[in-house]
Amino acid sequence: MKLKAFKRIMIFDRKNSEQRIDNFLINKFKNLSKIMIYCLLRKGKIRVNLKRVKPKYKLQFEDKIYTNISSNLKKKLKIILILIKYFF
Repeated sequence: MKLKAFKRIMIFDRKNSEQRIDNFLINKFKNLSKIMIYCLLRKGKIRVNLKRVKPKYKLQFEDKIYTNISSNLKKKLKIILILIKYFF
């Protein structure tokens, strides 16, 4: 996977330092399920400082969070969210 394909989505600040990456992403992206966030972390689609991290990684001051989510995955996520809203 090319590192150039990754896009920086946010820079982590001090107010939530020492917070686990999975909990941070769950709070930040409430429309994504926990399973989806764990899956993206495991596959390396979400990285910290361009390195793969495990869900238990604790964020540090000035960590940069990158993502490489394809447009197909974004479309699937939108469809899933629409179905969830419709049925629940």
